[in-house]
Amino acid sequence: HEDLKDIEKKRLEELPKYFPASNLPIYKVDKKGLKEFEVQNTLKKSLIPEDLSLKKYRRRSVYLWALEEMKNKVKLDEEAEVPDIYFVSVDPNKCVLCGVCIRACQMMVPDLKNFNDTLNLEYNIPMCIGSQRCVRNCPENAIKVDRLAKFKELKKVTVNQAVQAKCKYCGKPLGSYKVKSKVDTLLIGMGFSGTAQYTDVCNECKQKELTKKWIESFLNSKKGGK
Repeated sequence: HEDLKDIEKKRLEELPKYFPASNLPIYKVDKKGLKEFEVQNTLKKSLIPEDLSLKKYRRRSVYLWALEEMKNKVKLDEEAEVPDIYFVSVDPNKCVLCGVCIRACQMMVPDLKNFNDTLNLEYNIPMCIGSQRCVRNCPENAIKVDRLAKFKELKKVTVNQAVQAKCKYCGKPLGSYKVKSKVDTLLIGMGFSGTAQYTDVCNECKQKELTKKWIESFLNSKKGGK
C-alpha cells in the first residue's frame, strides 16, 4: 500500500500547474482530498471511454483524449508547447526511407506506407515521448528531436516520399529508389560496379541470375577446353 501511495504522489507531482495550451489550473489532490475538495466547475464532465484502458499505450492514449476533449470545450493556444510530446523533424535530403527509425521506435511513431508505388514516411507526432531512439539509430543522421511539439502540430505528418523500387525481373517490391541509389553509389565507389547491377533485383531472382551466369561460364570453359 505504501508503494501505491508513493506512485500516486509522484504522478500528482508530475502534473503541470495548468492544462496544456490554456490558463486552466490543474488542482492536485489525492483520492482522500478529492472528496473534500470543491471547485466551481463550469465545464461539463467527460467520461473516459472504456476502450482507452485496453490500448497498448494507455497513459498516452488518455492524455491525447483529454487534449482533444478540452479542445472541444474551450479555446486552446495553438502555438503553445504541449508537455511530454515532442516534435520530430526529418531532413528529406538525407533520409533514404530505409525504415531503421520504424524498427527503433518503441512508441510506433514512424510508419512507412505505399500509395500507388510511392513510399510515404509518416510520423504520428502525438505519440512521440522524445526517447531519441530514431535519432541515435538513423544511419543518415537525418532526424532531429530537439523541442516540444506545439498544439497545432499534434497530428500525423508525411516527412518524406520516394518511388518504390521493384525487382526488374519479377516486379517484387524492394524498398525505395533512394536506398538503391545510395547502395549503388557506395558499391561503385568501392570498385564493385559489376555488383551494382543487382541492387534492383530481389534475392530469389538474384540467385537465379547468378546460377544462370555460373552455368554459362562453366559451359563456356568446357568448350574452350576442347
